[in-house]
Amino acid sequence: MITPDWITKFMEVMSEYPEVGAASTIKPSILGYYSLYGKDIERNGIKINLIDTLVGNCLCLRPEVIEQLGYFNEETGRCDSDYSIRIKEFTNYKMALVSSIVIDQKQKIDCSECIINNICKAKINNTTCFKIRDSKYQNLIFEANSKNLVKLYYNEIKEGKRTPYCASIHDEKSMKNNYYNKSRAEQIFKYYINNEN
Repeated sequence: MITPDWITKFMEVMSEYPEVGAASTIKPSILGYYSLYGKDIERNGIKINLIDTLVGNCLCLRPEVIEQLGYFNEETGRCDSDYSIRIKEFTNYKMALVSSIVIDQKQKIDCSECIINNICKAKINNTTCFKIRDSKYQNLIFEANSKNLVKLYYNEIKEGKRTPYCASIHDEKSMKNNYYNKSRAEQIFKYYINNEN
């Protein structure tokens, strides 16, 4: 994080805007792009941009939203995009982009900056750890190939087979008290185990 008091700033937003259920921030290089699609508002010197889709670089979720919607969706493998839809469709809360919180979200460093540069084995093989990571990156492929899971999930809500609350395999109580398609979630887990990067 570049902004040192980022938690305080998120809390100020939640205090000043009780209608905001989730707030996010992004790196400066794409902030302007996302800001174009929202509505800027300010109360008592605290500015936000109301948006329709969370940008998942750094999220602040109101506890009441988590109580209503549960966890990130393990059955579709979606996080911020799924949470955005569930907030918009199934709660009375809004979402905000907080531009006063700046993050660097550094994706790569030069080998000379790396603390294990002197013992790095990737360099010996004329590559870098980031090139290895990039060669194994599967998120975009997964997203393209799993749209049917998203459609299936939302159809089940519309048909009354389940609620918008997402249980988690890490919370037994949530699985007992809410519908949870374990085999579907295990497909997602298996995909990322087999395609870890």
